[in-house]
Amino acid sequence: MNAWWWLLLAVVVIALVPALRLLDRLGLWLEERGWLFYKHKKPTSSPLGSLVAMQQLLEPGVQHIVQASEERQDEDVSKARERLLGCLRAAFSETTVNPEVVRLYLTQARREGLSYEALYEEASQGMPADQIPPLSDVSPDD
Repeated sequence: MNAWWWLLLAVVVIALVPALRLLDRLGLWLEERGWLFYKHKKPTSSPLGSLVAMQQLLEPGVQHIVQASEERQDEDVSKARERLLGCLRAAFSETTVNPEVVRLYLTQARREGLSYEALYEEASQGMPADQIPPLSDVSPDD
């Protein structure tokens, strides 16, 4: 009986070589069809890309926080613009316009990232031209 085990082992080892060859041919055939990356074709992306979806599943609030902070910044800029526009209109409606006050408001507008030229033009609309100082006299110092 001991000889039968050795014979069976020899048959399995001999049959293993063609079986591995057939598996190799099957892998190459699947690769030709585009169903498998095996020997010749390599994947163009990394398997780590699937972890992005996992991170979005675990941390869904990150995108919402960024979006909310951007909306808040836009809201703050529009509030600052309206506030400075009101101050400029009030300064232009004085009987004697103080150029230093206008320059102060325009400087503040530039610091907050607003276009002080556009703000000046909008605030000066409808005001008498002889009452408003020219923009070159009240523009912020560079």
